[in-house]
Amino acid sequence: MHSLNHPKAITWKQYSIALVIIFVLGIESWLYAGVIVLKTGEEIAGTITKKTKEYIEIKIKGEIKIYKLADIKSIKGRKPALIQDNSFNDTELSFEKGLLTAGEGFFLDAEKIFKKIRESDPSNLNVKEALAIIDDFRQGNVGGEFARYLFKGAYYLLTKEYKKAIEEYKKVLEIKPGSYEVYYNLGSAYQAIDLSGEAIIYFEKLFQINPNDYSVLLKLGFSYHLLNKYHQSIVYLEKGIKLFPDDPKPYSILGVNYYSIGEPEKAKQYLKRAKDLYLETGNQERAEEIERLIKSFI
Repeated sequence: MHSLNHPKAITWKQYSIALVIIFVLGIESWLYAGVIVLKTGEEIAGTITKKTKEYIEIKIKGEIKIYKLADIKSIKGRKPALIQDNSFNDTELSFEKGLLTAGEGFFLDAEKIFKKIRESDPSNLNVKEALAIIDDFRQGNVGGEFARYLFKGAYYLLTKEYKKAIEEYKKVLEIKPGSYEVYYNLGSAYQAIDLSGEAIIYFEKLFQINPNDYSVLLKLGFSYHLLNKYHQSIVYLEKGIKLFPDDPKPYSILGVNYYSIGEPEKAKQYLKRAKDLYLETGNQERAEEIERLIKSFI
């Protein structure tokens, strides 16, 4: 393997690393606005409500439509739309290998891997950002240690080695404090190992930077809920539903929060809304779970 050894000193620019690995933390991935690009070239904009290995549901002006993955060329959204699965396909394995290779400092070899993935999946946002980081290193905008720590953190996050990911991301912050995406990944890693108190520290930093980031509001609400700090959880979740009123998950947590602080009627109101939204998206199983929860509160 070949390793780049850049002779220039570190020169920072106003630059935000957006290498964000999406993963599930005990609850479903949050809804997000997105655009489905079909192989015919047609683009469908709406709110993506469900993703599986076979199809995607998207809500368009209140109507749910389903598209098979086989008919979809790409998915555009606020974050990379990685389909969650316990097994990786060849592209994901290559991306994992690319992260590991870059994390060891072999940037030229990693670049070849990422470019190969880009040939078959030009809309892959993770690959685009990985290549951008390598390019910034080549131009002297970021240092070698910074890049290695960042890639290692992403690799450990992808392989669910959360404690190791935390170690690497903290090294990144020592070099360049204030990275929005690194804060997000650190908070998510802490949340994944049930350290909600630590997670909140980083999610609160994100909230101060951008109080309208829906995923951050939900993560804060969920983290405070896990710590039995129901009033704080309510504050963030109610901000969240103002931004995305059609996502059932915050309503579910709000229902439990209100029941826990002695407001059963309000709890039922939120849980009923969650149930209705799950039914609208065709998630009968989750709707039945919510109905059982409502009955248990009677």
